[in-house]
Amino acid sequence: MERKRQLRALIGSLGCLMYVDCIDSAGADFYHVACEHDLEGVVAKRKDGLYTPHETSWVKIRNPQYSQM
Repeated sequence: MERKRQLRALIGSLGCLMYVDCIDSAGADFYHVACEHDLEGVVAKRKDGLYTPHETSWVKIRNPQYSQM
């Protein structure tokens, strides 16, 4: 929970990213909405993923129709 609080604070100060609380069952719907709003995509962490220096649990899912590329 502390990591989530720190991440929320960091992202809030950047302006180009948006922190979203856990979306447990509607990830595909969330991704489609991001694409409809012409966002670059979404970044997610695997629910069972660990925070280790040797393994990443983060996944970037790009919008192939993003207009700013």
